[in-house]
Amino acid sequence: MSGGPSVRLVLLGYAVATLVFAVIQPLPHLPDEPAHLQYIRFLAAERRLPEWAPRGGEAGYESQHPPLSYLLYVPATWVLQPLGEVPLDLGLRVVAGLLGLAWLLLCNAWFGELVGPADPRRGDALAGVGWLPLVLLYGCHPNPDLLVALLATVVLWLCWRSLQQAPSDRRALVLGAALAGGLLTKLSALAAWPVVLLTACWRHRRGDRAAWRELGLTLALAALLAAPWFIRNARLYGSPVLKTAAPYGSALAQLDRGATAPQLLALTLRNTYLSSWCQPDWLPGWPSPQIDWPVFPVVLCYGALTALLLAGLTGLRRGVEPPLAVALTLGAVLLLGILAGQQLAFWLADVEFNMGGRYVLAAQPALALALASGLRNLPPRWRLPAVWVGLLLVMQVAAAFTIVCVLNPTYHAGWRPFTVK
Repeated sequence: MSGGPSVRLVLLGYAVATLVFAVIQPLPHLPDEPAHLQYIRFLAAERRLPEWAPRGGEAGYESQHPPLSYLLYVPATWVLQPLGEVPLDLGLRVVAGLLGLAWLLLCNAWFGELVGPADPRRGDALAGVGWLPLVLLYGCHPNPDLLVALLATVVLWLCWRSLQQAPSDRRALVLGAALAGGLLTKLSALAAWPVVLLTACWRHRRGDRAAWRELGLTLALAALLAAPWFIRNARLYGSPVLKTAAPYGSALAQLDRGATAPQLLALTLRNTYLSSWCQPDWLPGWPSPQIDWPVFPVVLCYGALTALLLAGLTGLRRGVEPPLAVALTLGAVLLLGILAGQQLAFWLADVEFNMGGRYVLAAQPALALALASGLRNLPPRWRLPAVWVGLLLVMQVAAAFTIVCVLNPTYHAGWRPFTVK
């Protein structure tokens, strides 16, 4: 069996790619980046939580989120702000890249424990996380989704360990802290809670008498740490959960405006699938009213990705070792929780939740491990793991080309790197 990419190569590739994507894209024009920066700057300047309002309040519309991820950028803001707007904005993009690097190191440690340090699936799966264009997007600008992904990986790893190792109160408390950290980052982190509940039930069925006691410790600490934020919101705003007003309303509201349920379902399924791999307009050929180009490159790319995904699922049917099967089961529960939450938000709260790739990011380690394992189960002469890793690199190059040669001249004419548009 041929080896996968080395851990050092994957980490170096990620670091270089995130730096490149941070530099070649206008400051600050990535998805929601101005609003994220507004929240960070408010916290750094005022040193208190902002007053929220349905239209955004003091710190903009992203202040609907808890402050934990934004607080991580405050020390860098204090250091860089005196240097000017460009060093600050670019520096915060670099901080996001470092947070992504910490996530990759965490994934690498878990993968090594799952399949062994010398198993080629370790490098394949790590590349499937660190070299995925979607991860590079969220690793090159400040956002809460990256921290949610990191904490979800902590939850998966600790739940997997609790099914493989002896009971541990310390592990239960760390798990509770991770759950609380997720809730204090973004409400989408709720998708990790079913994984914890399933793990406790699984342990109980195995006869583990410590399962319910450890679950109680986990949930008690999570509630203790996260409750102040939600109690504050309930007292000040009448609701524990904040949601900035949606300009277009929910998907259900669109039914009264002429849209049909099949159209809306097709919209969210298509956009969630496409955005789970890459920021769609990063790929050449993505349909745009302002750019006239053939669509076959993007169709070819997503076709190849889908073929590899189906091949990986086929390979998984040949079986994997029991510890890995447990990890993939927990990952599947996390993914189902993510998709269920995203669909509820889409249909009931905001039609702009139709593109759910940013939420699938939290399940990416499990998805990458499943794909790597499935492809390695297929005949070695097909070299599908190498094709998968190679396709990720091709997508990176294509995305950089599209940004520099197409998107920037079209939407940001005259912009130059290291300047604010």
